[in-house]
Amino acid sequence: MHKQLFAVAGNPVLHSLSPDMFNQYFESKGINAVYLRILAKNGEDALTTAVKAGFTGINITAPFKEEAFHLADEKDRHSSGIGAVNTVIFKNGIKQGFNTDWTGVLEPFKKRNIDLAGRKVLIAGAGGAAKAAVYAMTREKAEVTVTNRTEKKGIELAEKNGVRFAPLSNIAELMDENEIIISTISGGINVFPENGFKPHHIIFDADYHHRIVSEAASNRGSAVIHGTEWLLNQAEHSLKLFTNKDLSGLKLPEIRSKKDNIAFIGFTGGGKSSTARELAKLLDRPLFDTDDFIEQNELITISEIFAKKGEPYFRELEDKAVRTACSLKNHVISFGGGAALSETNCSAIRSGCLVFWLFADPKTTIERLGTDILKKPLLHSSDDPVKKAETLLERRIPYYAECADELIDTTKMTPAQIAEMIVEEINRTLSN
Repeated sequence: MHKQLFAVAGNPVLHSLSPDMFNQYFESKGINAVYLRILAKNGEDALTTAVKAGFTGINITAPFKEEAFHLADEKDRHSSGIGAVNTVIFKNGIKQGFNTDWTGVLEPFKKRNIDLAGRKVLIAGAGGAAKAAVYAMTREKAEVTVTNRTEKKGIELAEKNGVRFAPLSNIAELMDENEIIISTISGGINVFPENGFKPHHIIFDADYHHRIVSEAASNRGSAVIHGTEWLLNQAEHSLKLFTNKDLSGLKLPEIRSKKDNIAFIGFTGGGKSSTARELAKLLDRPLFDTDDFIEQNELITISEIFAKKGEPYFRELEDKAVRTACSLKNHVISFGGGAALSETNCSAIRSGCLVFWLFADPKTTIERLGTDILKKPLLHSSDDPVKKAETLLERRIPYYAECADELIDTTKMTPAQIAEMIVEEINRTLSN
């Protein structure tokens, strides 16, 4: 049965718990699917990558939700009312946009039997998450006030929904006036004075990664709803859309342990070796390339190994190179294009490495190789290298997806740009 691919796309996105949460669920239910992350420069690149790689659906996180709304070919009534999309299904060449964020906001209050009608609610932020929060609260007839650092965006959101806007400079007064405060500002930013939180407040902090707002509120005796509840509730509804079944039971995953190595996998021509070299320089880490390791040990090229001893012999050498690489600490590692095709290798790679899958479409791959295609025994013997690359890549994509933490489409980027993007991604997430 064909393996279905799902992902969450954003920038940053490495902090997301969604892959661990969905994969844990898929495994427990015997669902032939895998869920990973897509790091992209913008929403258009994220959707294009998902289409090219054959994904069934993706979740959208900050800062792409509003852009995804405009990119979707079809929208459900909730995303149309909100003006943001957090779930996209790819079906028959159509990008179908949905919004499940508003249910993520609303259900924690319903579970606590909190009647929102007439309650004064302050919503901080004006992005996709804030739009969903305003939509949810106004549906329940709450008295909503919006505040935001960029006043123009805040005013636009308030006017569209017929609610009040107040400048962030009045935040202390706004906290006194409102009983429920929903913070949708991400990135570990707290716009609230700590002494403004009171025991009668209900604080909903959407930033489940940093929890700075929720911790400050809790310290002052406020009731706190953590952003993980938002995450779980919206994900349950996304799960139903992904599978077209009435499924439930997602659970928060255990905290991930930090990986020692940073590794690259993917098809030839994706930029693994060159990006690994750039990243190793930026991070001042040792570099290990499994293809180079094999050639140095065998004293002949990989093409010569294929020609003289065959592919099975090469795969044995590759397996040994993978084991050597995975025994290292604090390295940048470039794995050969076939290294992740073995379940044993994939398990070893994932256990010790933060894994980036560098993806490029077959046409780009062949163009990049140029005359180096003669060094690629699985491609150079074909009368139509692009078609051969398409066939091989289609077969390998499920393996790469299974092995990767994060996917980056390298089609429009240089190795230096990819490496810089990864450094920024790591600094913005794993350092917190």
